[in-house]
Amino acid sequence: MVVAEPVLKERLLLISYGQQQVVVASNVIVVLGDLNVYMADNAEKINQRAIEAGNAIYNTAFEFK
Repeated sequence: MVVAEPVLKERLLLISYGQQQVVVASNVIVVLGDLNVYMADNAEKINQRAIEAGNAIYNTAFEFK
């Protein structure tokens, strides 16, 4: 996500630990993600998708449970 509007950059400043470059930069690139996506409770679902896509074989994907 690219943020260019000054009002939105001011709001980002609050969650960026006060880093002034957030409001000074002409554009700010915001990268979002789920830090827990690879946790154990999601591992089986991720491995199953890899198997279905042909990117893993059953024994290898479930070997590390």
